[in-house]
Amino acid sequence: MDPESPHVKSLIASGWQLDDSKMGISKTFYFKTFTKCQDFFNLIAIRSKSAKHHSTTTIRFRSVHVHWTTHNPASLSSLDVMMAKFCEDQAKLVGDVNVDQITTC
Repeated sequence: MDPESPHVKSLIASGWQLDDSKMGISKTFYFKTFTKCQDFFNLIAIRSKSAKHHSTTTIRFRSVHVHWTTHNPASLSSLDVMMAKFCEDQAKLVGDVNVDQITTC
């Protein structure tokens, strides 16, 4: 997918970042509790299974970093963009917050 497409630009406007190769897109989401991080990840995992497309995800105490890319062929695909949009929607439902609203452990 063209990194200049309106769909990608919309994600970038919501805090997503293209990687250096422009073949992947990532974002860190913040939550007030670790349980909310787990809930968010589980929603991604369920959708990933049905879409047969999985992210690289790192879960920390109060954050979840998600990176989407397509490996074969290596590219940023429409499926990556669709899954990133799904993450945006689910993060809002779970209750993501700005980084300055979380406390460190």
